[in-house]
Amino acid sequence: MITNQRVQQAELGINSAKAQLDLARSQFNNTLDQTEQALKVVEDSAIVEYNSAYNNINQAFLFLNEGTNLDDIKYIYREVSTYNTQLRTDTEFLFIVAATKYLEIPSTLDTNDDLVASLNHLQVVLETVKNVLDNTAVLLHTTILYYGTDITLNATYQASINQHVSAVINSINNINNTKITNRLQINNAQANLDLAEINFNNADIGLANAKEGASLEINIAQTQLDNVAYSYNNLTLAAPFSGTIISHAVNPGEQVSIGQELIEIGNLSIIEIPVDIDASFAEAIKLNDSVMINDQYAGVVTEIEPVGNLTSGKISITVQSEEAKDNLVSGSIADVKFNLNYQTDNLIVIPIKSVTIEATGNYVFVIEDGIIVRRDVNLGQIFGNQVSVTSGLNENDQLVLLNGVFVAAGDEVEIME
Repeated sequence: MITNQRVQQAELGINSAKAQLDLARSQFNNTLDQTEQALKVVEDSAIVEYNSAYNNINQAFLFLNEGTNLDDIKYIYREVSTYNTQLRTDTEFLFIVAATKYLEIPSTLDTNDDLVASLNHLQVVLETVKNVLDNTAVLLHTTILYYGTDITLNATYQASINQHVSAVINSINNINNTKITNRLQINNAQANLDLAEINFNNADIGLANAKEGASLEINIAQTQLDNVAYSYNNLTLAAPFSGTIISHAVNPGEQVSIGQELIEIGNLSIIEIPVDIDASFAEAIKLNDSVMINDQYAGVVTEIEPVGNLTSGKISITVQSEEAKDNLVSGSIADVKFNLNYQTDNLIVIPIKSVTIEATGNYVFVIEDGIIVRRDVNLGQIFGNQVSVTSGLNENDQLVLLNGVFVAAGDEVEIME
């Protein structure tokens, strides 16, 4: 019953996750459509503003140019009589610059163009035309003759151009802001969709695990039932080997349960000794290696644990001996000696007492041509009272064993045969 409930709950979970995933996909697609529409609205508005501003600039240039053909650029007030000739010269130069920039931009835009770049270019032209109109307004007020109608028209164009400058800036900001907002909305919708997909995958895994767990629980229950039936049909248990009862955990008449320990039996014809050794020695010991127990009884290695103890770092080894069965009893402490066999090429091993170990490094004394020489060495693995040397010594080097005698590098020695 509980197993079926777990599977049903998992099925409800995956159905809910599937509904949320479908909703997230729908919301993501709606977000794409909405953001695309929002961007199209501001881009269409920007195109309208561009075309309107372009036409207004064209009208302003027709007003400021002598003639109706801008291919022949001539500032209409280039020869007007004025008290400020420098202003007239500067304004004429600005007009030529503005007209040149104006002729470089397209007359119309569509959504295939780089709108922001085109609007930025248009803004530069508008600013230049604005400067020409501002200077012209000042110039017309400094002329000897009175240009009342021209002053009025110039002011009209000034106001119109100023409005377009603001409108173009707004269009640029609207496009950029809409792109940023769209990107944030799409990223948020994508994140929700990704999360929904993860939840759905987790729910799918949960359902598979629930089904697998249900099958496993059924198998376990069947196994337990089979074991109980077997136990019921086989109330008499046979010992797996001939031996001696060492201890018993229950008394006759007591109630027991499946798996409870009843008695402990052992084969006392063979002594078995568990030994914990350093992991560094494990590689030098193999199954069936000979050992000596208490320096008297021969034994062999019968078991080596494949994994060491995480707390102590030791490897557990089991030793058996038939010779010691009459001399050792259960619980005795024995001294076991192993023959370590390291398979290493070109290994140099020296007595530990020949090495001087200091904080700054390790060194030994060797004899070269009758002179004691200090040799820095790097040490490797320790083997009882000996240690391997990984670098610093060569084969056939003559090593000095101090044995309590003080020597120093540079002392002369004589080797006694």
